[in-house]
Amino acid sequence: MGCLVRDIAKEIEKESGIKISKSHVERILDELGLSYKRPKLHVRSDDPNYSRKKREVHNYKQIAPALQKRGPCSI
Repeated sequence: MGCLVRDIAKEIEKESGIKISKSHVERILDELGLSYKRPKLHVRSDDPNYSRKKREVHNYKQIAPALQKRGPCSI
């Protein structure tokens, strides 16, 4: 919530000339019954091989740092 609150505080200051703290913005949002939750990314695909591909990408991400440390392949 930190970035959102900071942005709101800056916008209030820009519009009104009144400097307001992040904690005060949080209190105002709470009093208004508002809350902020970061959206979760949900990726969906109609590809029948999606779960296999997703697993392969995950596995590659696990070994990629080790491959990078080895450097380029020389034949």
